[in-house]
Amino acid sequence: MVMNQPLRLNLDLMLSKGSSRHPKSPQGETGCRIALFLMNNGEYQQLIKRDCLEAAARHGVAVEVFSVDGDAVQQAKQIDSCLSRAPETRPNVLLVYPVRESALLASAHHAARLGVGFVLLGRWSGYLGDLRREYPTLPIFSVAADQVEIGRIQGRQLRAMLPRGGELICIRGPLGISSATRRFEGLRQALASTSFNLFSVNSDWTEAGGESAMKEWLQIFGTRALPAFGVAAQNDAMAMGARRALIEWAQVRSGFSTARVPIVGCDGTPTFGQRLTRQKEISATVIMPPTAGKAVEDIAAMVVSGRPRPEAEVTLGPSSFPDLDAIGWLEAS
Repeated sequence: MVMNQPLRLNLDLMLSKGSSRHPKSPQGETGCRIALFLMNNGEYQQLIKRDCLEAAARHGVAVEVFSVDGDAVQQAKQIDSCLSRAPETRPNVLLVYPVRESALLASAHHAARLGVGFVLLGRWSGYLGDLRREYPTLPIFSVAADQVEIGRIQGRQLRAMLPRGGELICIRGPLGISSATRRFEGLRQALASTSFNLFSVNSDWTEAGGESAMKEWLQIFGTRALPAFGVAAQNDAMAMGARRALIEWAQVRSGFSTARVPIVGCDGTPTFGQRLTRQKEISATVIMPPTAGKAVEDIAAMVVSGRPRPEAEVTLGPSSFPDLDAIGWLEAS
C-alpha cells in the first residue's frame, strides 16, 4: 500500500521476518504496486532488495518487501495473505525469490486468476510457461543469472587452480531447485574431458550446511591421506562452511594444509563473497548480478509504456571474481 507521507528511502534497512513498505516514489505514483518476497535476509537477498527499491524509485513504483528464514511454507502463506487483500490494496505484480519454486505452484495460479503478475527471481519452473499461455497479457516470466554459465565459470576457475585435475566436491543447493541443477550441469560441462573426479552432495545454502557437507566427504577417507582436491560450493555461505570444516580437519591431521585446497563459491556480493576472496578465505567466487531491478524495469515498460512482456526467461550474465586471467595461484604458490 502507498503511504501518504514524504519519501524516506533507507536502502540499508535490514528486514526481519514480516514485511516493510516502500513509500510513494518521488517521481509520482504510477498505479503499479509490487510485492517482493525474499527467501532470507542474507547478503545476496539484501542486494536483491536494494536493486528492486532503486529501480522502483526510478520508475515511480510502490514496493512492499517480505522475507522469510528459508521457510517455503511460510513464504507461500505470505504470498497468499497478500493476495487476500482488497483489490485496491493488493499488489499488481509479485516478485518472488523462492525458497523452493515447486512450493509456489498454487500461489502462482492464484495470483494469475486475480489478474496479478508473477515473476520468479533467480529460478525457473515449468508452471510459468503454462501460466503464460493461459494469461498472455499478464507479466509472468523469470529473471535470473545464467545458472549454467555460473557452473561453467566455477569449472574454469578450478581448472586454472588445479591444472592436473584431482578430486572435486560440489556442494549443491537443495534437491529440486532449478538453480542448483543448472549450476551443476554447467560445472559438469566445464570439466568434461578433464582429470577431475566429481562428487556432489546436497546442502541447504547455509554455512552450517556447507560445513556438514564437507565433513561428510572428508569422512570417506578416514585416516587415509587426502588426495589433491578442490571445492565448488554453489554459494559463498556454503563455501565458508566448507572452509571451516577443512580448518577443523587440519587441526587433527598432520601434513594437511587448507592453503592448498581451492574453494570457489557463488553470489559474489561486494561485502561477502568478494571480500572473502580478497581476504583469501575462499579462492574465487562468481558474481551473480541482482535480478529484481531488471524485473521492475520490464514490468514498468509493460504497465507504463504498454510494451509487450519479455521472454519467459530473462537471463543476465555472471562473471568470475577475480577475473579468470588472474587465477592460477596454485601454480605460483
